[in-house]
Amino acid sequence: MSNLSGGVAPTAPVVNVSQHEVHLLDFDGRDNKLNNDNVLFVGEEFTNRAILETALTAGGALNGSEAMLVDGGADTLAGVAQNTHTNADLITDFSVHGDDFLLGSAGLDTIKGLTGDDRVVGSMGLDDLDGGKNYYAVKVLGETQARVVVWNVWEAANPTSPQSLTADPTLAGKTISTITLIDQSESGHGTVSGLFDDTLLYQQADFNAGTSATPTRFTVTLDDYDLDGTVVQLNHGGAGHVTVDLTGNGATADDTTAAFANFENVRTVSGTGQAVAGSGQGNDTLNVALLSKDTGGVSYDLTDRATAGEVNYSADAHTSTTNPAEGDYESLVMRVDGVENVIAGLGDDLLMIDESEAAKDNSFSADLGDDRIEYQNDFTAAAPFVAEPTVTIWVNTATNTDVVEMTGGRVGAVHAKDTLTSVEIITLLGETAQGVREDDVLNVTAMTAGAIVNYNDVAVTNETAGTVPGTVRTLGGVLELTVENLYQVENVLADGDDTVILASASVMSMNSHTDVDGTDEENIQIDSFLNFDFINADDLTDRLSLVELASGEDDVVIGDPTPLPQSLNFGQFHFSMSEVGTDTDSDTIDYSQAADSIAAVVNFDQANPVRVG
Repeated sequence: MSNLSGGVAPTAPVVNVSQHEVHLLDFDGRDNKLNNDNVLFVGEEFTNRAILETALTAGGALNGSEAMLVDGGADTLAGVAQNTHTNADLITDFSVHGDDFLLGSAGLDTIKGLTGDDRVVGSMGLDDLDGGKNYYAVKVLGETQARVVVWNVWEAANPTSPQSLTADPTLAGKTISTITLIDQSESGHGTVSGLFDDTLLYQQADFNAGTSATPTRFTVTLDDYDLDGTVVQLNHGGAGHVTVDLTGNGATADDTTAAFANFENVRTVSGTGQAVAGSGQGNDTLNVALLSKDTGGVSYDLTDRATAGEVNYSADAHTSTTNPAEGDYESLVMRVDGVENVIAGLGDDLLMIDESEAAKDNSFSADLGDDRIEYQNDFTAAAPFVAEPTVTIWVNTATNTDVVEMTGGRVGAVHAKDTLTSVEIITLLGETAQGVREDDVLNVTAMTAGAIVNYNDVAVTNETAGTVPGTVRTLGGVLELTVENLYQVENVLADGDDTVILASASVMSMNSHTDVDGTDEENIQIDSFLNFDFINADDLTDRLSLVELASGEDDVVIGDPTPLPQSLNFGQFHFSMSEVGTDTDSDTIDYSQAADSIAAVVNFDQANPVRVG
């Protein structure tokens, strides 16, 4: 810009608002045809500040750019140019740029993102992938300026370890007074955390897409760390391996496995069409079996919350008297998202899952330990929860295997099935099993020898805080499954000599559609023993309904009307005790644990029903 009148030169603020797209029509940028020489991100100095580059088809090294460091005016960083024209918004040491986009190839790639927020696209091959580390200001006793050292989080926390000293061997024997993470600026106005956020991306579309008869599957395994006794040392940051099953057949002949380190995120993108069960969903896996064994328990967040994708472990193992809860897992490893399946291990593991996965077939393969899956479905924020799918829990469909099926509501005709192996606890939180249709099911027909379904199992003392434990046991009392908040499930289907134990109204009425608001139950008009002797004076054959009795009708021949007890859950819960089989079972509906007045309707013969109160 110039001012041709000779006045003050014009100025204009420059902020980071670049959201541009360049479309190179029919240009094949693979095999390093997009590189550091022909794709430039430059400013006034015409210095490339970021790299977009594809790897050679034959493989080889592919390096990103380093973020640029700026001394914020106080001349505190050794070897870093001082910013003498201090921006009022940036009066501290900071870094900028270095955000790269690097794409692998079919060959053996060695890709390093270096400092900055980098994205790396994975490929076939036995690749070695490194997202890069962070800048730290290390103040040594007796030195006036801080040294700039490139470390990951673990190295910064363990600065005297042999691995950490490789970044600056002269630190050996020195007294370090402070270690400070150098923040970064992404807009030129203020700074944000200097923990660079690197993402490793595997896309099914780059391999055999979901429309193929053999779509590619990815498995992310978090197994790259050291153990100091029983203490996990994430000395390579977010690290592990990604296995590419090219034809998705589960065989290993065509698999390749890449090693990755120092990434904060791994993302798999799979599926086509609707990307739901039976219609193009992906089938990728997170394997944390080794981490579970070594730490005592891992949690994984398979939701769309702010913590989505987080893999955490319990540094002190799981010693709580309650079931594994989210707060037990305090140590973040990294984020992994896009997977449908989780393989856990010998620890007490927790999987949190919500409505974002309700239309997909997922699996949770646990092992020994107290393992729990926590459903947090929340399709709609208010009653009557029309969008909530029907939940069916199938118990013991195979050895140590249960299935949770969701259909109807928002998922429509999709029959999504979660397969749970060696999972001890299913927790129904959020609006899970709160569909307005009240047709949620606990199916124990696979337990042909008989089952005991207890809606309020007081023998279970380690329930999750704020939940009510329901259980399924064998006739011998062996605990098969705990379903926390089972009161949200209105139907039990059984086969064999089965027992259903009901809880008190204080529990059963917690069902989201129970008539407990003081008005709905007044509309229930039924004849029962409670009104048998109350005859309307106008017609001796006209008994007063419960509604009339509760309203205080005064033309009663016998007795004085008094308000009747609330009619809660009438017709709400259904127990089909011989859903399959020969109907010769000996079944029990046990109300003995309910501290309430019970009105029961029992049909012995559908052609000639007998009603007993």
